[in-house]
Order: sequence, then C-alpha cells, then structure tokens
Amino acid sequence: MALVNEGYNEQFEPSGDTDREVELKTGQWVNVWDIPGYFQDQEAIEAVRAFRRFQRLGWPYGPWGNNPAPYVSMMETLMAVEERYHPKVSL
Repeated sequence: MALVNEGYNEQFEPSGDTDREVELKTGQWVNVWDIPGYFQDQEAIEAVRAFRRFQRLGWPYGPWGNNPAPYVSMMETLMAVEERYHPKVSL
C-alpha cells in the first residue's frame, strides 16, 4: 500500500543501478528493482483491495469484534500506513 500511496503501479519501470533504493514516507527503504515484483504479489494486492473496501463500507461482519482476528490485524496494519500518508488534523 505504501508503494501505491507513493504513486508506483504495475507499469513502473526501474532505472539506474541494481542496488538503487528509495525511501518511502513510512521510513522504509525499497530497492527500485524490486518494486515491479511487489505488484505481482496477489495476496498483497488483495489486502489493499480489502482495505479500500473497508474504508468505503466498514467492517464486513458488523462491529470489529465480530470479524476474524487476522482480518482485524490486517486492517489495523494498513490503517497505520494510511495514517502516515493521510494524517488527520485535530484541533
């Protein structure tokens, strides 16, 4: 998800040295030559799609406590990444 928020997609074509890295807003360093492979990871892509549905529609089984623990953990992880990119302002 961090790569999507940074503007990368499955059409990204790396350039430069094979050890070239970029720092994401999350503080992670990613080798640019590894980026296209991340978009081939169907499990990761499905997790991002599930998170986008969660953002639009909410928890699928009602209150969070009714949802499977792995799903809740995944949403909490992706919420932390999302907050890094789109922080909420509080007064």
